[in-house]
Amino acid sequence: MKITKKIFFLKKSKRNSLNSKCRLKSGSKKSFEVLILKTSKNIHIQLIRTADMKTVAGLSTSSKYFISENNNLRSCNLNSSISAGSLFAMKVKKMSVNLNEMYFNRSKYKFHGKVKAFWESFSSSMLLS
Repeated sequence: MKITKKIFFLKKSKRNSLNSKCRLKSGSKKSFEVLILKTSKNIHIQLIRTADMKTVAGLSTSSKYFISENNNLRSCNLNSSISAGSLFAMKVKKMSVNLNEMYFNRSKYKFHGKVKAFWESFSSSMLLS
């Protein structure tokens, strides 16, 4: 039992160190961070203000807002990540945050598949007026 707790703690500390490394590489000049988290069933996205590390906006594929906008689509696939990107962009535009003021924290995930599809739809929706 103690071994599994230790392994879980090591994985968690590794994940936290990867997040902090990403923040250090990007620099603190940007005032907002877009953080993406994936599970096997959902995608969670947060907009975090870097000055005080507070979540300003968030979206999840399991939220009622996302499900109502996507005709009860509840799966976590490429199409849902694309629609999550465009919906999250609409939320962020209402707050009048520029794309130049934020950086993308992809956590431990490769920039491939769902993560890439989300970012491309988010950035293209942010650039369109």
